[in-house]
Amino acid sequence: MQFVGPPFTFTFQQLGEASGTISKNSPAMIEGGAFWMGINNFYAYDGSVKTLKCPVLNRVFDSFNQVQREKVFSAEIIEFNEIWWFYPSSGSTEVDKYVIYNYVDNLWSVGSLDRTAWHDTGIFTFPIGSNSAGTAFNQENGVNDVTSAMTASVETGFFSGDENGDNIIFMNKIIPDTSFGEGTTIKFQLKSKRYPNDSEITKGPYSITSSTNKLNFRTRGRSFQCKWYTDETDVTWRLGTCRAQGQADGTR
Repeated sequence: MQFVGPPFTFTFQQLGEASGTISKNSPAMIEGGAFWMGINNFYAYDGSVKTLKCPVLNRVFDSFNQVQREKVFSAEIIEFNEIWWFYPSSGSTEVDKYVIYNYVDNLWSVGSLDRTAWHDTGIFTFPIGSNSAGTAFNQENGVNDVTSAMTASVETGFFSGDENGDNIIFMNKIIPDTSFGEGTTIKFQLKSKRYPNDSEITKGPYSITSSTNKLNFRTRGRSFQCKWYTDETDVTWRLGTCRAQGQADGTR
Protein backbone atom coordinates (compact mmCIF):
# COMPACT_ATOMS: atom_id res chain seq x y z
CA MET A 1 0.00 0.00 0.00
CA GLN A 2 1.45 3.37 -1.03
CA PHE A 3 0.19 6.90 -0.30
CA VAL A 4 -0.73 8.68 -3.53
CA GLY A 5 -2.09 12.03 -2.40
CA PRO A 6 -4.36 13.93 -0.05
CA PRO A 7 -6.60 13.56 1.66
CA PHE A 8 -6.36 9.78 2.14
CA THR A 9 -5.69 8.23 -1.25
CA PHE A 10 -3.65 5.01 -1.46
CA THR A 11 -2.79 2.60 -4.23
CA PHE A 12 -2.18 -1.13 -3.85
CA GLN A 13 0.29 -3.39 -5.62
CA GLN A 14 0.27 -7.17 -5.31
CA LEU A 15 3.73 -8.43 -4.32
CA GLY A 16 3.16 -12.18 -4.22
CA GLU A 17 0.69 -14.97 -4.91
CA ALA A 18 -0.12 -18.05 -2.81
CA SER A 19 1.79 -16.54 0.12
CA GLY A 20 -1.03 -15.23 2.28
CA THR A 21 -1.06 -15.45 6.05
CA ILE A 22 -2.69 -18.34 7.85
CA SER A 23 -4.33 -15.94 10.31
CA LYS A 24 -4.61 -12.21 10.90
CA ASN A 25 -2.23 -12.44 13.89
CA SER A 26 0.50 -14.56 12.29
CA PRO A 27 2.66 -11.72 10.81
CA ALA A 28 5.57 -10.37 12.86
CA MET A 29 7.39 -7.11 12.07
CA ILE A 30 11.11 -7.20 12.87
CA GLU A 31 13.63 -4.48 11.97
CA GLY A 32 11.71 -3.28 8.93
CA GLY A 33 10.98 -6.79 7.64
CA ALA A 34 7.93 -9.00 7.94
CA PHE A 35 7.70 -12.70 8.72
CA TRP A 36 4.55 -14.80 8.68
CA MET A 37 3.14 -18.30 8.75
CA GLY A 38 1.19 -19.25 5.64
CA ILE A 39 -1.26 -22.05 4.86
CA ASN A 40 1.54 -24.57 4.29
CA ASN A 41 4.80 -22.62 4.49
CA PHE A 42 6.67 -19.75 6.15
CA TYR A 43 7.44 -16.46 4.40
CA ALA A 44 9.44 -13.26 4.81
CA TYR A 45 9.31 -9.85 3.14
CA ASP A 46 12.29 -7.48 2.93
CA GLY A 47 11.46 -5.79 -0.36
CA SER A 48 10.26 -9.00 -1.98
CA VAL A 49 8.36 -12.04 -0.76
CA LYS A 50 10.60 -15.00 0.09
CA THR A 51 9.81 -18.55 1.15
CA LEU A 52 11.77 -19.50 4.26
CA LYS A 53 13.61 -22.82 4.14
CA CYS A 54 12.18 -24.71 7.10
CA PRO A 55 13.57 -28.16 8.03
CA VAL A 56 10.67 -28.75 10.47
CA LEU A 57 7.96 -27.86 7.96
CA ASN A 58 6.43 -31.34 7.76
CA ARG A 59 6.52 -31.74 11.52
CA VAL A 60 4.45 -28.56 11.91
CA PHE A 61 1.91 -28.91 9.09
CA ASP A 62 1.47 -32.70 9.24
CA SER A 63 0.10 -32.22 12.75
CA PHE A 64 -1.89 -29.02 12.41
CA ASN A 65 -5.57 -28.25 12.98
CA GLN A 66 -6.50 -26.21 9.91
CA VAL A 67 -10.04 -25.71 11.25
CA GLN A 68 -8.60 -23.69 14.15
CA ARG A 69 -5.93 -21.87 12.13
CA GLU A 70 -7.28 -18.39 12.98
CA LYS A 71 -5.92 -18.96 16.50
CA VAL A 72 -2.32 -18.90 15.20
CA PHE A 73 -0.39 -15.88 16.44
CA SER A 74 3.21 -14.70 16.32
CA ALA A 75 5.39 -13.62 19.23
CA GLU A 76 8.84 -12.06 19.34
CA ILE A 77 11.84 -12.32 21.65
CA ILE A 78 14.08 -9.64 20.15
CA GLU A 79 16.86 -10.31 22.68
CA PHE A 80 17.42 -13.75 21.14
CA ASN A 81 16.49 -12.84 17.52
CA GLU A 82 13.50 -15.18 17.67
CA ILE A 83 10.01 -15.27 16.20
CA TRP A 84 7.59 -17.77 17.70
CA TRP A 85 4.39 -19.02 16.09
CA PHE A 86 1.88 -20.62 18.45
CA TYR A 87 -0.62 -22.97 16.79
CA PRO A 88 -3.16 -25.73 17.55
CA SER A 89 -2.02 -29.24 16.65
CA SER A 90 -4.30 -31.81 15.05
CA GLY A 91 -6.80 -33.09 17.60
CA SER A 92 -6.56 -29.90 19.66
CA THR A 93 -9.01 -27.01 19.47
CA GLU A 94 -6.67 -24.66 21.37
CA VAL A 95 -3.08 -23.54 20.90
CA ASP A 96 -0.73 -26.18 22.28
CA LYS A 97 2.37 -26.11 20.02
CA TYR A 98 4.97 -23.62 18.85
CA VAL A 99 7.64 -23.29 16.18
CA ILE A 100 10.57 -20.86 16.57
CA TYR A 101 12.61 -19.18 13.85
CA ASN A 102 15.92 -17.46 14.64
CA TYR A 103 16.22 -14.96 11.79
CA VAL A 104 19.91 -14.21 12.44
CA ASP A 105 21.26 -17.77 12.74
CA ASN A 106 18.55 -19.21 10.43
CA LEU A 107 17.70 -21.94 12.94
CA TRP A 108 14.36 -23.58 13.76
CA SER A 109 13.03 -25.40 16.81
CA VAL A 110 9.67 -26.80 17.91
CA GLY A 111 7.90 -27.65 21.15
CA SER A 112 4.67 -27.80 23.16
CA LEU A 113 3.30 -24.86 25.16
CA ASP A 114 -0.14 -23.50 25.99
CA ARG A 115 -0.08 -19.76 25.25
CA THR A 116 -2.83 -17.50 23.94
CA ALA A 117 -1.20 -14.05 24.26
CA TRP A 118 2.32 -12.61 24.36
CA HIS A 119 4.19 -9.34 24.84
CA ASP A 120 7.93 -8.96 24.45
CA THR A 121 10.22 -6.99 26.75
CA GLY A 122 10.22 -3.19 26.61
CA ILE A 123 7.46 -2.14 28.94
CA PHE A 124 8.16 -5.20 31.08
CA THR A 125 11.47 -6.64 32.26
CA PHE A 126 10.69 -10.07 30.82
CA PRO A 127 8.40 -11.24 28.02
CA ILE A 128 4.94 -11.96 29.38
CA GLY A 129 2.72 -14.75 28.09
CA SER A 130 -0.66 -16.04 29.18
CA ASN A 131 -2.30 -19.44 28.77
CA SER A 132 -5.86 -20.54 28.04
CA ALA A 133 -6.67 -20.48 31.77
CA GLY A 134 -5.77 -16.78 31.94
CA THR A 135 -2.57 -17.25 33.97
CA ALA A 136 0.24 -14.79 33.16
CA PHE A 137 3.87 -15.92 33.12
CA ASN A 138 7.21 -14.15 33.20
CA GLN A 139 8.92 -15.86 30.25
CA GLU A 140 12.70 -16.32 29.96
CA ASN A 141 13.06 -16.01 33.73
CA GLY A 142 14.24 -18.72 36.11
CA VAL A 143 15.17 -22.33 35.40
CA ASN A 144 12.04 -24.23 36.48
CA ASP A 145 8.44 -24.62 35.32
CA VAL A 146 7.21 -22.70 38.38
CA THR A 147 8.24 -25.35 40.95
CA SER A 148 8.46 -28.37 38.62
CA ALA A 149 11.36 -29.46 36.46
CA MET A 150 11.55 -27.86 33.03
CA THR A 151 12.68 -30.48 30.54
CA ALA A 152 15.22 -28.78 28.29
CA SER A 153 16.84 -30.55 25.36
CA VAL A 154 19.02 -30.09 22.30
CA GLU A 155 18.43 -32.81 19.72
CA THR A 156 19.90 -33.22 16.26
CA GLY A 157 18.27 -34.81 13.25
CA PHE A 158 19.76 -38.04 11.95
CA PHE A 159 23.13 -37.31 10.34
CA SER A 160 25.42 -39.54 8.25
CA GLY A 161 28.43 -41.15 9.86
CA ASP A 162 30.54 -40.41 6.77
CA GLU A 163 30.35 -37.94 3.91
CA ASN A 164 27.90 -39.92 1.78
CA GLY A 165 26.29 -42.18 4.37
CA ASP A 166 27.37 -45.29 2.45
CA ASN A 167 29.53 -46.99 5.08
CA ILE A 168 28.76 -48.58 8.42
CA ILE A 169 30.49 -46.50 11.09
CA PHE A 170 31.64 -47.91 14.42
CA MET A 171 31.36 -45.15 17.02
CA ASN A 172 32.82 -45.63 20.49
CA LYS A 173 33.47 -42.24 22.07
CA ILE A 174 31.88 -38.83 22.62
CA ILE A 175 33.84 -35.87 24.00
CA PRO A 176 31.24 -33.51 25.48
CA ASP A 177 31.59 -29.74 25.46
CA THR A 178 29.25 -28.40 28.12
CA SER A 179 29.23 -25.74 30.78
CA PHE A 180 27.04 -25.61 33.87
CA GLY A 181 25.33 -22.79 35.70
CA GLU A 182 23.08 -24.18 38.41
CA GLY A 183 22.93 -27.93 38.94
CA THR A 184 25.59 -30.49 38.18
CA THR A 185 24.27 -33.08 35.74
CA ILE A 186 22.85 -33.31 32.23
CA LYS A 187 22.09 -36.44 30.18
CA PHE A 188 23.24 -37.64 26.76
CA GLN A 189 21.54 -40.16 24.49
CA LEU A 190 22.65 -41.53 21.11
CA LYS A 191 20.49 -43.30 18.51
CA SER A 192 21.83 -45.13 15.46
CA LYS A 193 20.36 -46.68 12.31
CA ARG A 194 21.82 -48.85 9.57
CA TYR A 195 19.02 -48.04 7.11
CA PRO A 196 16.57 -45.10 6.96
CA ASN A 197 13.57 -47.35 7.66
CA ASP A 198 15.41 -49.53 10.18
CA SER A 199 14.57 -49.55 13.88
CA GLU A 200 16.63 -47.30 16.12
CA ILE A 201 19.30 -48.57 18.49
CA THR A 202 19.52 -46.37 21.59
CA LYS A 203 22.57 -45.93 23.78
CA GLY A 204 22.13 -44.14 27.09
CA PRO A 205 21.10 -41.93 28.63
CA TYR A 206 24.52 -41.23 30.12
CA SER A 207 25.13 -38.65 32.82
CA ILE A 208 27.50 -35.77 32.12
CA THR A 209 28.99 -33.63 34.88
CA SER A 210 31.60 -30.89 34.85
CA SER A 211 34.29 -33.56 35.40
CA THR A 212 33.16 -35.81 32.50
CA ASN A 213 35.94 -35.78 29.91
CA LYS A 214 34.54 -38.50 27.63
CA LEU A 215 31.80 -41.09 27.26
CA ASN A 216 32.69 -44.61 26.08
CA PHE A 217 30.18 -46.87 24.35
CA ARG A 218 29.91 -49.12 21.28
CA THR A 219 27.42 -48.67 18.45
CA ARG A 220 27.29 -49.14 14.69
CA GLY A 221 25.20 -47.47 12.00
CA ARG A 222 25.09 -45.34 8.89
CA SER A 223 23.23 -42.49 10.58
CA PHE A 224 23.15 -41.15 14.12
CA GLN A 225 21.11 -38.80 16.29
CA CYS A 226 22.35 -37.05 19.45
CA LYS A 227 20.30 -35.63 22.29
CA TRP A 228 21.40 -33.66 25.37
CA TYR A 229 18.75 -32.95 27.99
CA THR A 230 17.88 -32.30 31.63
CA ASP A 231 14.70 -33.25 33.50
CA GLU A 232 15.57 -32.08 37.01
CA THR A 233 14.87 -28.83 38.85
CA ASP A 234 17.40 -26.03 39.31
CA VAL A 235 19.66 -26.89 36.37
CA THR A 236 21.12 -24.51 33.77
CA TRP A 237 23.64 -25.49 31.13
CA ARG A 238 25.11 -24.57 27.78
CA LEU A 239 26.21 -26.82 24.92
CA GLY A 240 29.32 -26.20 22.84
CA THR A 241 30.81 -28.21 19.97
CA CYS A 242 31.03 -31.88 20.90
CA ARG A 243 33.32 -34.37 19.15
CA ALA A 244 32.93 -38.06 18.41
CA GLN A 245 35.30 -40.89 17.54
CA GLY A 246 34.31 -43.34 14.84
CA GLN A 247 35.69 -45.34 11.94
CA ALA A 248 34.41 -47.31 8.94
CA ASP A 249 33.50 -50.85 9.96
CA GLY A 250 31.71 -53.98 8.81
CA THR A 251 28.23 -55.15 9.76
CA ARG A 252 29.46 -57.35 12.62
